[in-house]
Amino acid sequence: MKSLVVKFLMTLAVLWLVLGWFYAVSFTDILILSLVITGIGYVADLYILPRAGNLFSSALDFGLALLIVWFLGSYLFEGPVPLATAAILSAIALTIGEMFFHRYMEGLRKSDDGEEMTLESQRGYYNRTDLQTEFGKEFDTEEAKNEARRNDTDY
Repeated sequence: MKSLVVKFLMTLAVLWLVLGWFYAVSFTDILILSLVITGIGYVADLYILPRAGNLFSSALDFGLALLIVWFLGSYLFEGPVPLATAAILSAIALTIGEMFFHRYMEGLRKSDDGEEMTLESQRGYYNRTDLQTEFGKEFDTEEAKNEARRNDTDY
């Protein structure tokens, strides 16, 4: 739940900076866009990010943001707003923010009781500094053969 709030606040801030300051879009329209982009993008991040990685997920987020701002902007925005430019700038700014958000998401995992944990504290995590060495006496095959010959047994 914490990551969803972080994604929403990041999306809201970026859209407010790009659309609110440069294009004078109302805060209500920015809030609606932020909710839609966050909802669709978060579901995509949950399923695609672990399988495809940060680069592909960021490219997908760029496309989603571009299409959503362009499509919903044509219905929501009042006044003369250059829709293509606003959508492209918003998508670029959101993609930069999403790259950092994906790194945050990759570092967090959900435990069984719902608490967010770092990767190192998960069960089954392989830590390269926790190696063990086993010592023992080596078996000398020549000595065993000589002893077998002395005892007149087959080895």
